[in-house]
Amino acid sequence: MKFLRENFPDLAFAQLDGEGFAIVDKAKDQIFRVYYKGKKLSCSKHGQAICDHKLYASFHPKFIG
Repeated sequence: MKFLRENFPDLAFAQLDGEGFAIVDKAKDQIFRVYYKGKKLSCSKHGQAICDHKLYASFHPKFIG
């Protein structure tokens, strides 16, 4: 968690029931959903491209795929 706070200070984690996870981006005042599409991780805004939201979710201990 220390790594996440230091490297992603504007992001916060929220679990969604059965629909993946929400990443709150305080700097952009937006919420992004991170979920698995098949075997690939996907972001509601960036799709399957690499983004901070997917990286943050991947390192978060509550994110389980």
